[in-house]
Amino acid sequence: MRQFTDENLGALDVVECLKNAGRSIKDIKVFMELVSQGDATLAERQAMFYDLKQRLQAKLATLEETMKMVDFKCAYYTQAVAERYVKEAMHRVD
Repeated sequence: MRQFTDENLGALDVVECLKNAGRSIKDIKVFMELVSQGDATLAERQAMFYDLKQRLQAKLATLEETMKMVDFKCAYYTQAVAERYVKEAMHRVD
């Protein structure tokens, strides 16, 4: 049975974070290589995370705008369907 250290688990958490953020396997591999090089690459790793943060903020803004449109369309179609049922019910009464 393989035993993982806290350091191993921490690295896996970072890999999962990068993956969830949409980073490629290549980018994750580059990051892990930088980690293995030690403190000499701290600034480079910091820059990678600030770049990632900016990309995620832009993506989040786009998703928020998309969500507004989806919410609008949900409300629009809910109203349109309700109005259709009312019209159909009125025609049946006639």
